[in-house]
Amino acid sequence: MPLMDSNISLKKQMQIRFTILMVLIFFILISVFTAYLGKILIKKTTDYTGKIVNSISGEVDLHLMRINDLLTVAADNSLFSNASERSKADYAWRAVDFLHTLILDHPEIQDVILLNKVGYAVIGTGKAIHQEYNFYQQPWVYISSGTEKRSYFLDPHNENYYLKGGGERDVVSILFPLPDQDSQSSSQAALLCNVNSFELEQLTRDLIPVKNSRITIYDKFGISLFPREKNRPSGKMITVSAESPLTGWNLVASIPQIEIINDIRTLFYLFIIILITAVIVTIITASRISMKISQPIETMAAKMGEIGKGNFTLSLFDSRATTEISSLGKEIDTMISRITEYQQRIGETQLFALQEQINPHFLFNTLQTIQSLTVQNQQRDIRRVTTLLGEILRYSMYNSWELVPLISEFSYVEKYLEIQSYRFPGQFTYSIDCPEDLNTGGILKLLVQPIVENSINHGFNGLANRHIAMSVHREESGMVIIIADNGRGINQKELDNIKAKLQNITTKNSHAIGMQNVHERIILKFGRYYGLEIQSSENNGCSVLMHLPICKPGDNE
Repeated sequence: MPLMDSNISLKKQMQIRFTILMVLIFFILISVFTAYLGKILIKKTTDYTGKIVNSISGEVDLHLMRINDLLTVAADNSLFSNASERSKADYAWRAVDFLHTLILDHPEIQDVILLNKVGYAVIGTGKAIHQEYNFYQQPWVYISSGTEKRSYFLDPHNENYYLKGGGERDVVSILFPLPDQDSQSSSQAALLCNVNSFELEQLTRDLIPVKNSRITIYDKFGISLFPREKNRPSGKMITVSAESPLTGWNLVASIPQIEIINDIRTLFYLFIIILITAVIVTIITASRISMKISQPIETMAAKMGEIGKGNFTLSLFDSRATTEISSLGKEIDTMISRITEYQQRIGETQLFALQEQINPHFLFNTLQTIQSLTVQNQQRDIRRVTTLLGEILRYSMYNSWELVPLISEFSYVEKYLEIQSYRFPGQFTYSIDCPEDLNTGGILKLLVQPIVENSINHGFNGLANRHIAMSVHREESGMVIIIADNGRGINQKELDNIKAKLQNITTKNSHAIGMQNVHERIILKFGRYYGLEIQSSENNGCSVLMHLPICKPGDNE
């Protein structure tokens, strides 16, 4: 099998190869099995039909033997065994009455006709007969002289000897010669029994369980008796025959070969359905097998992709995978842990350098505020500002990668804003809205304050009624902290530039260094799924959305 396209996943390649292999195996098995079943079906059909034909042949013989036995009973009666009786005046009505009584409960007999020695009808149990009609002169009548009590099964012939209603159909008859003790003539009287063809035809109908099959009875000359037909069936036929020892008739069952082929074709279609079902089951099975084999590899590949994007929080170790994959994942996790630790150290170094740039400005401004309060001799405010400054320095001085409760971070921001309110008395307000179930969640130190500082330094220049609104909300991937102001906003060009700088965190923008620092720290700690999002337009304020996972305080993993 040619190599698969390298762009196709291992799972797909396993599914395709396994499915093709199983389909080929199933198709070969079904083809061979169908051919084998076809041969068996033809043989079983032939054997079964042979049993049916032999059974029907026996039924036909029994049917005709019952008629023959009745004719024997009639021949043994003195009315028919003594030719002198036939000259008496009351003979006709006594003979007819006897025959009527004899065939009364035998629907297989249509009627019985008594023929005299020269072949004319003497009496009959059915319709009136032409008196001039000589039966012995008809080609379908044959009788051997000197033989007593022997039946002759005659060829099909037309009933044109009736005065009314004859000539419409052919009939099969049995000729039974009668003994004549008083005559030395070679001619014999006989009983002609017309067989009810409907009874015989019923024996040959709908007995073979193959469509368009039929059973036909032929005489010894090959002429069809039941049912009557001018031409034999056309096309390839499977024939089974049985010859009657009583009549010499040949009973032939004809089965169109195309019907058996159709049955085999139907069987083949059934197998195709089974094949399709098997293919579906195979695909499902192949999917599960390939998933069990390839899923750990695909999961590892997906996680490696995320790690390549900067999300170092993922673990590649999978205890459910094979030993080799589990060991590989464990080794990669160790390597990533070392890389993450190294990056955190670099980040802390960068943060420390950044704080060294920012804190002197903040300290200088705060000290100027204290000096101004000293000039005004506002001792109480001086103590308050000094206390706030000490708490701020103590909070920001240690372990900037520690996760602290969100309420602690907001407390730090409030202290920062309180100091700023001494610098800009009455010039801005703020609000904090944090649900109780989120205010204990973990957050890195010093994430919110740089964003607030940007709003004060760049968003409110020359504006009155300035307000900063801070709120916390849940979202699908964790929580979002929104810092919104009603300041001047940012024009589109500058906004695009800031967003680009946030994407390229190695390039520092002096106007957004605080936001870049916050964005970088979030990515280094939690991965690229999280970080800052800026929404703003000129003269319509600015909103900074800080996307974070929901963590526990003190978790430094």
